[in-house]
Amino acid sequence: MNMPSAFLFFLLLSVMFSGEMIAQVSAYDQFTIVVNDKCMLSTNTSPSPVSMTLSTSVAGSAVSPVSNSNMYIKVTSIVPTGSTRKITAIISNGTVPAGTILNLISAPCTSINSQGALGSVVSTPITLLKTSDQTIVDGIGSCYTGLSTTDGYHLTFTWQPDQTNYYLINATPVATAVTVTFTIASNN
Repeated sequence: MNMPSAFLFFLLLSVMFSGEMIAQVSAYDQFTIVVNDKCMLSTNTSPSPVSMTLSTSVAGSAVSPVSNSNMYIKVTSIVPTGSTRKITAIISNGTVPAGTILNLISAPCTSINSQGALGSVVSTPITLLKTSDQTIVDGIGSCYTGLSTTDGYHLTFTWQPDQTNYYLINATPVATAVTVTFTIASNN
């Protein structure tokens, strides 16, 4: 046996009989991860009422419209792939007094504390009805709008005379309660 071969043979025997071998050991575990479809909606004023009063102080002038911009809608949404949601509004209880209309417009979601696919708002005021839902925000994907009182989609309500039915306006001795219900639902 030549010298290099003898050295390698001796080294191999030393390693085999040393009693200690170095080995790599692996272990694993399997996890199941689920992202649930999530859909939540609230307002910053719930359940406090929004109050508005029509009035005028000049003889010969029309009753002036009155607006209220104190409400924000907050949303948390996780949608399935390819899906979007929309927010609708409807008068669910009460009746807008004769000769008047109640309009609503939403501003885009505030961007300070929000993230994700926030959708787009309907850019023209909608007249709230008791007979059908009106879309105010469309194309909402997975997103959140924030928790601050001024986070979310900023709503402005405007109550005004219906110019074509102005003659129907009557004074009411007590306030008329009107409930507007907001719903977030799938577009698909």
